[in-house]
Amino acid sequence: MSVAAILSQQEARFVAHSAETVWRGPQTRLDRALVATGMVDTRNRAQAVIAAGLVLVANRVQRKPSYSVTEGQLLTLQGAHRYVSRAAQKLESALTKFQIDPEDLSTLDLGASTGGFTQVLAERGAAHILAVDVGHGQMHPSVASLANVTNIEGENARDLTRRRWQQLTAAPLPQLIVGDLSFISLQLIFPVVTELLGKNPSASAVLLIKPQFEAGKQRVKDGVLRDPQARFEAVWEVVQAAAANGLQLTAFARSPIAGNQGNIEFLAQWVPSSAPNTEEWKTEVASVCLREES
Repeated sequence: MSVAAILSQQEARFVAHSAETVWRGPQTRLDRALVATGMVDTRNRAQAVIAAGLVLVANRVQRKPSYSVTEGQLLTLQGAHRYVSRAAQKLESALTKFQIDPEDLSTLDLGASTGGFTQVLAERGAAHILAVDVGHGQMHPSVASLANVTNIEGENARDLTRRRWQQLTAAPLPQLIVGDLSFISLQLIFPVVTELLGKNPSASAVLLIKPQFEAGKQRVKDGVLRDPQARFEAVWEVVQAAAANGLQLTAFARSPIAGNQGNIEFLAQWVPSSAPNTEEWKTEVASVCLREES
């Protein structure tokens, strides 16, 4: 039987959405096998979880989508594979580690993409999620259709203001802002965060810091920032920029899973402040950023 036939028929011997199953088809690429078994729903997602090191073949991590899977090999998908994107695990980790409860909050997801962050907020009981992305047709239908989600496409996060918020939704201004933005520096987003959070002492923002988009292009090779010192310097510039916009860093951690192409990323929480202090965080941020890769 051809791989195409397997993909179209979804034979009963493959257990849909299983975290572990034995491959019973002909030799094929790992990414195709994951889709055929129903462990993920698209090849793009298959390639993402493979790159993240979440897929094992015969109990060994495989990071190449083109790896040849043969009949009888055990396939394992680690982590929270129920999510529409692996990015969801990053926010899930931050909310738990930083002890943030989105329940009953009005929230904003910047750079929503396929909806991983939005899905986490919805599952944790957010009253409303305004999901914004500059792209079109990216959010997974299962997330976009949720009653407490307003999915706004073609909206540049940099253009958000309080007035624009009121045009997009009747929900109260956000009490929690989350964000996973690519190809843009967070330094350009902080004015938006500051305006939307205002001076609400109970409001905060949890944003993913991607040093590869913060450091100069000369430091990034093939899309990856490998130098720990450069990584720290890029992150520290972000922290200082946040402070310049009236945001105080209150929590900082390394992302539990790498970004695309293996980039090390970080999660941070900020709250509005009239007098942000960055120096008290410099040692801890440096320690986390300069820690040996694992």
